[in-house]
Amino acid sequence: MIVATSIAAFAEAVASFGIPSALAQARGIDRVSESMLFMISLALGVAVAIAIFATASIVAHAWHEPGLEPVLRVVAAVPLLAAIASFHNVQLARSLRFGAVASIDIASTFLSFAAAICMAAAGLGIWALATQAVLLPGIQAMLGWAMSRWRPAFVLRWSHDERELLTVARQLFGINLVRQASANVVAPALSLSATPAAAGIFDRSVRLIQMPLTVSIEQMRRVAVPVLARVVDEPGRLGAYYRRAQQLSTYGTATLFLLIAALADGVVAVMLGPDWSDAVPLVRVLALGGVARAIGLTTQWLHIGSRATGRAARLNAWALPLVAVVSIAGVPFGVVWVAVFNSLGWLLYWPLAVVVSAKALGIEPLPLIADALRHLLSFALPVALAAAIAAHIAGDGIGGLVWGGGAALLVAVIIGVALPAVRTDLRGILNLVASR
Repeated sequence: MIVATSIAAFAEAVASFGIPSALAQARGIDRVSESMLFMISLALGVAVAIAIFATASIVAHAWHEPGLEPVLRVVAAVPLLAAIASFHNVQLARSLRFGAVASIDIASTFLSFAAAICMAAAGLGIWALATQAVLLPGIQAMLGWAMSRWRPAFVLRWSHDERELLTVARQLFGINLVRQASANVVAPALSLSATPAAAGIFDRSVRLIQMPLTVSIEQMRRVAVPVLARVVDEPGRLGAYYRRAQQLSTYGTATLFLLIAALADGVVAVMLGPDWSDAVPLVRVLALGGVARAIGLTTQWLHIGSRATGRAARLNAWALPLVAVVSIAGVPFGVVWVAVFNSLGWLLYWPLAVVVSAKALGIEPLPLIADALRHLLSFALPVALAAAIAAHIAGDGIGGLVWGGGAALLVAVIIGVALPAVRTDLRGILNLVASR
């Protein structure tokens, strides 16, 4: 199932060819052009789905797993559903209906995981994970279609607008292709040398860590990119707005990852079940790396919002494979060391991405890094330490998770009230989210 979920995740990310992300930063595009792009995105989703379906037997033979063939033919639906879902989510974001987008993501995540848990409890095993992989984009597509006011036009034509956006989309596709290939090569590489049980634990730990990134970073991108796109012609304002946008990640996702590391026992017990206790050290280490990963990936908001996607493609063409190479270097030393090396890879990626991206757009990089460190030290780290202490006193498991979460919330409120700098940052984040 490691191979199947990796292929599904990879296909979901690249199937739409980057068209929805390109559309997010577009200005003044009409409904006919949007419809053309939707049809192209849909056709590409169909093509990827057919490719996965047709090559299922070849992949199963290569991994010597006959049971992989029917699973791959089920998850072949993922890229088609993802293409529909992502397009309607972008339309909601362009209309500044961020609440609707968040509701769709939360509902689809909850329902798909609930269905997978029920199927796993019924003894369906691998089919539970396959169903979850299909249901997630499927529910997103249905809810997005229902909640979005946009429908494709029946009059289609080819114009300069589509050609220009497809150029941007091609560059974003290259970024997604490299990112997903780099992210999804580690677990299959590990499975070639580690035991199936160890590789499976690593894969589920990685999926658990990717979930907050998918939910939070993607949601924040939908807020940040349209705002950054409106100040792209003013470097001073672009830098100031990006510093605010980066705070979405440092105060939000980075803090969340530190909390996951602090409360790993309870998180694993709730999300994966009590039989997955061996995943706790992996989740803890991967979550620490997720802090740097979350902040580093915000540089892509800057590139997309400023329409500098070509620079982003060149950066990620070498930086993301570097993370994968560093991660795979830990394979000879065992599963835990793969997680450690993965976190080290993202720790290298973060400052490199900030420096290269900021300098390319005429922004000073050191203040951005210093800001992120200040936010981590003054807010995220104390909140996580409070959670860890409370969880240790309360004991492992769900009780520790509850008490740790309560302590984290209390300390977060105290810091927000006591420190004027944090209070100013949080007020600025709210202003950014409310920007039109």
